Amino acid sequence: NGNPMRPRMNGNPMNGNPMNMRNMNMNTMRPVQRAGGTNQISTSYGSKIKVKGNMFDILAIEERLKIPKIYIFAERAEKTTVEVWTKIGTYSGNESRKNKWTKVHVEDIIGKGSSTPVHLNNFKCPIVVGAGEIQAFYVYSSSRILFSTSANKSGALIKNADAELNRGVSLPKLFGVPNPNYLWDGGVSYETNFGETNCSWQRRAPATGMLPRKNPKPKRVVVRRKKPKTKRVVVQSKKPKPKRVV
Repeated sequence: NGNPMRPRMNGNPMNGNPMNMRNMNMNTMRPVQRAGGTNQISTSYGSKIKVKGNMFDILAIEERLKIPKIYIFAERAEKTTVEVWTKIGTYSGNESRKNKWTKVHVEDIIGKGSSTPVHLNNFKCPIVVGAGEIQAFYVYSSSRILFSTSANKSGALIKNADAELNRGVSLPKLFGVPNPNYLWDGGVSYETNFGETNCSWQRRAPATGMLPRKNPKPKRVVVRRKKPKTKRVVVQSKKPKPKRVV
């Protein structure tokens, strides 16, 4: 797979604000073409800062993207578990809202250091990003082995002909208050020319930030009929006629 490119970045860091994507001064790179027609967009790397998690955004510029996997930079350590979460739309404003995210990948890895990427296995179902749309990702490990770059030393936004990658923010725990001072180190593999799949990720969800979920089974409704009220019958006894006395 080889090492990803080390891009040179221009401009000031965004501090994790994805809404400024198109207003940033950035370098435009050619997509890194891999075997099988897969491209990659990658960040700088080599930092010694370690965090538990990073949220970041991918914008599909003109064509839809199919993302089968990502790669990360992790500390050399014993086997540890890494989780990948995702949601339609930006991560911004959803850093503490667990119900807006769906976990799509869990894998035990052994880190290779800050300069050698760890390529995660393919997602069970590739994630499709519609043209002009944003997809957020969240990489998390409770062991704090993920390398992250200081926002003061590198730009937050990377762009090539197909995609824009906002390197986002770090998090000190699974969900909570983000730290905009540390950016994600890693890369995203993607395809642009692909056919339809039977994958549920290809169905776009409504604009709620939620990924498609299975429809719940309809509940059985039992209609109970009310018993008719019984009418109260009052029987009036006839008064005996008084006898006539002669």
